Amino acid sequence: MAEAGEFARRAFLNGRLDLTEAEGLADLVAAETEAQRRQALSQAQGALSKRLAQWRETLVDCVAEVEAQLDFSDEGDVGCEVDVATPLRVLLLEVQELLSGARFAERVREGFVVVLVGPPNAGKSTLLNAFARREVAIVSAEPGTTRDLVAVPLELSGYAVTLIDTAGLRETDSAVEAEGVRRARRAARDADLVLELVPAGDKPAPAEPHAHEGETECWLIETKIDLDQVGRIAPAGRRRISAVTGDGMRELEASLSDWLARRGKSVPGGVTDAAAVNARQRDGLVRLCDCLESVLKREGSVRADELLGEDLRACLRAIGRVTGEVDAESVLGAIFGRFCIGK
Repeated sequence: MAEAGEFARRAFLNGRLDLTEAEGLADLVAAETEAQRRQALSQAQGALSKRLAQWRETLVDCVAEVEAQLDFSDEGDVGCEVDVATPLRVLLLEVQELLSGARFAERVREGFVVVLVGPPNAGKSTLLNAFARREVAIVSAEPGTTRDLVAVPLELSGYAVTLIDTAGLRETDSAVEAEGVRRARRAARDADLVLELVPAGDKPAPAEPHAHEGETECWLIETKIDLDQVGRIAPAGRRRISAVTGDGMRELEASLSDWLARRGKSVPGGVTDAAAVNARQRDGLVRLCDCLESVLKREGSVRADELLGEDLRACLRAIGRVTGEVDAESVLGAIFGRFCIGK
């Protein structure tokens, strides 16, 4: 019987594809949304692999120049200064640009995280059920019903989104509820987007820590507008909804779709360009950045010596770890084990 991922593993071992392409193939098998499919197909067809091959060629040329200077340094017409700094600066900028889109690429692969926060009975569970179109969370007039995180996977505009309901934010003497509040605050800090729910007519609570996190965007949502007898108009920067009657729900969903589309446009190439789509690839590219910066820290012209040659070879090894040319055995089982039998 064929083992899980055996065909893809044989293709990798025989040099028909590298590790990034194999991971793209595995992601393509597991893709559930259009954005995931497009990103995985691009990776499987070698978007990242081709970029890494270009960088490797640049580094090999630099190593060759350094080795030539070392081998022929006793010749009168051969100096010991080499110009590898210029191409390495360009290479470093390219690596940093690719890494700048790593968070977006990983979120496309794993799903964007949207967290619902607010005081008890603000309508968080009702809104979660409305988006899920089924009874996922318990809805009760008794405050503090939700104690743990309740997550629902969704698809919006072709992107995977995980919507998370949390415990109501308040001071409590209950140890269990206090743990739920702590988890709610932690989930908000780690989220891509926080929806802070406040019943219509109530004042929002003092700013939570998530409001000050670097990449966490926060929207203020007024809920239960069907119970608002005054019929207020939403102030600037707020959205008003009723998850029970559906008022404002279509506009909120459209806003979420626009938010996802804007994030996609902010990344060069979107989901089809070369990208580090998982932590293993990102860590390898971060290591490559560190190695390049180590070389470029040398003052003035880079002098050809054994240390420079070793630094450049460290850059090559960093690329090799991403493509699977170096130290691949430790990750092969984890990657190819995700495939179906024989794939």
